Amino acid sequence: MNRLTTCTLVGLTVLNLAACGNSSSTDADSNSTTDSNIKTATLEGTAATGAAIANETVTAKCVDGSGFLNAVTTGSDGKWVGTVAPTSLPCALKVNSTVLGTMLYSFAETQGTVNISPLTNLAVARATSSLPDEWFKSTNIKIDTTAFNNAVQSLTTSLTTSGFTLPTGNPITTQFVIGDPWDKVLDNLAASINSSTSFKSYSELVTVFLDGTNSFPAFVAAGNNVTPTPVTPTPVIPTPVTPTPVTPTPVIPTPVTPTPVTPTPVTPTPVTPTPVTPTPGSYDLKVTVNVSGTSTVTTLSGVPKPSSQSEFCSADQYSQFQNTSNGGSYTWEIVSCNFSGNEGNIAAKANISVAGFNTSINYLTNYLYIAK
Repeated sequence: MNRLTTCTLVGLTVLNLAACGNSSSTDADSNSTTDSNIKTATLEGTAATGAAIANETVTAKCVDGSGFLNAVTTGSDGKWVGTVAPTSLPCALKVNSTVLGTMLYSFAETQGTVNISPLTNLAVARATSSLPDEWFKSTNIKIDTTAFNNAVQSLTTSLTTSGFTLPTGNPITTQFVIGDPWDKVLDNLAASINSSTSFKSYSELVTVFLDGTNSFPAFVAAGNNVTPTPVTPTPVIPTPVTPTPVTPTPVIPTPVTPTPVTPTPVTPTPVTPTPVTPTPGSYDLKVTVNVSGTSTVTTLSGVPKPSSQSEFCSADQYSQFQNTSNGGSYTWEIVSCNFSGNEGNIAAKANISVAGFNTSINYLTNYLYIAK
């Protein structure tokens, strides 16, 4: 893709990097064992995306830098149990979701039930105003109680406004099992994102929600597949038709005497070919940049379309932004890139530092190549 076009219009979103933490062990189906003389605080819950997150390590990172006292692994039903030192709370939690292809995060302020799901991940993003993996990697994982409660309230309100019916309790501390009402909310969220024209992925929803936008995909129920009733066709027996014979009427041709034509000589006019300047590209490029829920659309003409994702996402296209700063006032980070058919997406982050003011802006750019 043209370097100038790419660099000028590059945008961005989610940085899906797995954060590091203190891991430990204990299958959710068995009890953890500790020295009887050591007081511990128990954390337990369900890890799920609708389906159980099975046989995955749950990692804790507590406010004092410690983690679980023994290894913790989810069971086949997504259940897990772990212990930490009581003085270590609060703790950040993470587990890998192979379905979403990313880590999911949660937050335990006190001992007891703390689930890990796409909903808890959204609550962490809103409460910290950052991508959850960046929060987990930070030196201070503590979240203000009021900020976290407000984030959970914004999450449930947004779901209800979008048409979701929520059971009692909340997605963080309410115990649930696979197949019950809270689990069905996770199934319906996945179905709603897949059917949405506003959100192309769960990662895009996280980026929009953390910036304070309460827009969610419209509700679509999962599993509403209807099996059609087979219909036995009724055979049609054709009615034979007896053709009526037609007697042709003979046509007698009228003789025509041709008129001789004397050809007029034509002197050909030489034609000087006009050179044609080749068009630089055969596509119109529509670029949509989304920052904090606000979109800007720009259209360019005569742009060549990349032949593959590797060409679209080539590091050469973005090295100028990644390695260059404007007098130290800003830097760019390219987070993710994908391309398929006539459409590509680039997520990035601008880190701005001007006169002691520091901030980061996440945004997403969509490239749509329209054949001319």
